[in-house]
Amino acid sequence: MLTPAAACTHRSRAGANDAVTVNYKGTLTADGTAFDDTFKIGRPLEFTLGAGGLIAGWETGIPGMCVGETRRLFVPPQFGYGAAGQAGKIPPDAHLTFDVELLAVNGKDVTALRAEDAAAAAAAAAAAGDATGHAGDGAAGGAAEAAASPSIGGSSGDDVLAHRLGQRESPYCDACSTVLEEFYGSWVTTMMRQVGAAEVRGGGSAPPAVTYNDDTEAMVQGFCSNRTVSQIASSPPVYAPHVRLACERIMSLKKRELVGQFLSAELDGRILPGKNALVCGEWLGACPRQARGKNGEGRCGVCRTLLEDLAFEARRAVPPPPSASREGARSRLSRHLDHVCQNMYYRRPLKRDDVDTCEDLVDDHREQILDTRLGTATGGGGGGGGGGSWLEVAREVCVHEAGACAAGKVTEANFIQDEL
Repeated sequence: MLTPAAACTHRSRAGANDAVTVNYKGTLTADGTAFDDTFKIGRPLEFTLGAGGLIAGWETGIPGMCVGETRRLFVPPQFGYGAAGQAGKIPPDAHLTFDVELLAVNGKDVTALRAEDAAAAAAAAAAAGDATGHAGDGAAGGAAEAAASPSIGGSSGDDVLAHRLGQRESPYCDACSTVLEEFYGSWVTTMMRQVGAAEVRGGGSAPPAVTYNDDTEAMVQGFCSNRTVSQIASSPPVYAPHVRLACERIMSLKKRELVGQFLSAELDGRILPGKNALVCGEWLGACPRQARGKNGEGRCGVCRTLLEDLAFEARRAVPPPPSASREGARSRLSRHLDHVCQNMYYRRPLKRDDVDTCEDLVDDHREQILDTRLGTATGGGGGGGGGGSWLEVAREVCVHEAGACAAGKVTEANFIQDEL
């Protein structure tokens, strides 16, 4: 065993007839020559234990592994490829070494299992509160929060991801969306460099061919540790671990599928809402399928979307220092307002007319947005004099000031408001 799982239950332990997902590196024991490496390729292997097709060394060595665990398997020829070997890769009678990481069992990785455990613990704590008649006094809520510490793959009590996976208000949904936007930006930058280099080499009027080359591969392999992502991951303390986790999950589970999504798409930011729904929704379960990507639905929808995305921009920015003045916080939020409408255009399937409506709303109601969010009284701490929640901002601006929405259109049920 190279890396043990932090905890293990029957649901996270690989056994007969389980569908498992692994990354592995295979080497010749004699000289260390690598013949397979899915870690580098970025395409994990999926198979069912006991269904045939695996060498005997794997059928013996993988059962009992837990999600998150890495094992080193030493496989003699009789449990590997025997006297025949494998043409071009493995010589006859070769002893083999495999470093195998178990990523998922029956489609569930560490994060999904933690989320299930935490949700069950929170439900049990809430039920216990109901049974004692104290569910409404905050004690049960505190018990649920404490019970939600993950039991699989981690044990940190401040791991808010575990019981907020797949919810609109989860910081993990924000983080996944951010990682995807940064990947798209890095992809476009890399491809544009290729275009520029091809134009210099080739000349002429025909557009140069763009291919997946060594530069693109280097960008993909080093994406989670590049300067842009590292800066994001070191900024807001609550947000940082989710950025790191979202990036690592995408790259360990779906790296090649992600590359395929962008190889087959035009370099147009309008593709991002669909990619977000696929990657952060279907693949990772970080967000509900349409959490960030719904259409604006007229002037009211644009107003709500404007404030939801402004909240998103503000949440993922570096927080102001404790000593920051209200004026400083106001200036920072105002700068987000300057570009939020254009960002919306690429983050959601909006029409160009919707962006114009958004910019009109910003021009007409900038001060209302800032006053309601930050408060108008003088005060330190960067929060202003008792400012309101983003839901309050939406009600004040979209309902009362702009008259874009009826009161029933701006509620807790239909407005994404993350208060971290």
